[in-house]
Amino acid sequence: MDSLSRVVKLTDYIEAHLPQCFSLEHLSHWLGVSKWHLQREFKELTGLSIGQYSTGRKLSLAAAELADSPLRIIDIALNYGFESQEAFARAFKRHFGISPKNIKGQPLWAQQIKSQPLTRAYLECYAELRAITPTIVTLPAAEYLALPATLNSIRHGSSDFFQDFSTLWRSFEREISELGLNVSMDQCYSMEFMNRCHHETGLFMMLAAMRIEGLDVVIPDESDLIRFQVKQQRYYCFELTDAFRVKHFLRYLFEHYLPDQQLALVEFPVLWQGTEEGKLLGYFPLIDDLSCEELPIGLTIAEQLIQIPDLKMRALSTRLPFSLRQVSERLATLFERWPEVTNIASGGIAPALNQGKAILIGEHGSAQFSPEHEFHASIIDLDLAAKPALPNSEIISLTGAAYLHCQLQGTLPQIDFALNYVYHFYLSDSPYYQVKGHEWLSNIQCNGEHYQFELWLPVKSRSGRKT
Repeated sequence: MDSLSRVVKLTDYIEAHLPQCFSLEHLSHWLGVSKWHLQREFKELTGLSIGQYSTGRKLSLAAAELADSPLRIIDIALNYGFESQEAFARAFKRHFGISPKNIKGQPLWAQQIKSQPLTRAYLECYAELRAITPTIVTLPAAEYLALPATLNSIRHGSSDFFQDFSTLWRSFEREISELGLNVSMDQCYSMEFMNRCHHETGLFMMLAAMRIEGLDVVIPDESDLIRFQVKQQRYYCFELTDAFRVKHFLRYLFEHYLPDQQLALVEFPVLWQGTEEGKLLGYFPLIDDLSCEELPIGLTIAEQLIQIPDLKMRALSTRLPFSLRQVSERLATLFERWPEVTNIASGGIAPALNQGKAILIGEHGSAQFSPEHEFHASIIDLDLAAKPALPNSEIISLTGAAYLHCQLQGTLPQIDFALNYVYHFYLSDSPYYQVKGHEWLSNIQCNGEHYQFELWLPVKSRSGRKT
């Protein structure tokens, strides 16, 4: 039996007997090899120790049961071989970075965090993926014509991804053809934009896009096409032999490459481009892992959460176009649309104590934390008796919640990076995670191109405790 077949046989054996865990002695005797040889072979072909793999799979099954089952945490802990609820919670949080309390009633989230089983298909790709050396390239700023769609993540096992992806590109090619444009492979990219809700739903925004510099393009009013800019960006470019490696590559990237190279994915978009030879290029705007570094310049994050009570306010809402892909573009649009919210006298340490104007990000009354969250905004006035009242506004109520308090200052591009750091990096490695709700922008000050404001982000504690 060759090494790969032996490791596949071992992972199948572990999977078949979960949640039971076997000693290394038992497994090596069962396979007829030495403990040392088995450990080395498994690590070489998977990048994990046998213990890491079996524990991750056991905790993944426990997470699924926590999310769907009415059983108490202590019952599930004992069923999965832990001596106590405390021991289970420590192992769970060490592996997933979150308390088991937070997974109760959250089956989609449990699906997002789980460690996937090792399959022969993945293991056959692992050595090839590990051998890829990315090239570092800088793509210039460019204007694109694109068709957006919300897709389920292939990384987390969506069986519909390729079908939905193909549908998106067929629709895009049809619309481009109706405009009299020819689709050229070297001008086309698939672009991924991560959304705030991704950790709960697995949904993200994918765009079929084509560079259109120098082209005179008029988009019909009834079209779903958007026109937008992408800034100059430095990318790590990975070359895959074909598109069917994507799922395995993303697993390898997040489980092995980024931690090993101490890199992080903070900004977006991620770009994909096909080649004439049938290969696939993946462009990732990676930066050095900032876990042990200071926060980005101009960003301050409070150590304690602030509890804001139930509130009523007067709100005037708008929906921003999907063409505003960058945070800085959306902020610039809001500050230009509502200049009365900037440079106003304010006091207090929280919006609840600020009887003045502020901006809310998020949709009122939405039943789901959706990818459109950051494209909905409102100017609000907490003083219901204020004269004159906001024209065409409505009275809305917000339920009290805990908020993470951030202070930001700098130019809008600097603030853009800092906010992406908070949304896509800090929260994945902090005591808190974002939940459905409204983000507040308050105490907004503007001096030329320099801005300063406070961000209040609805979060929950990963410990499961109220803060």
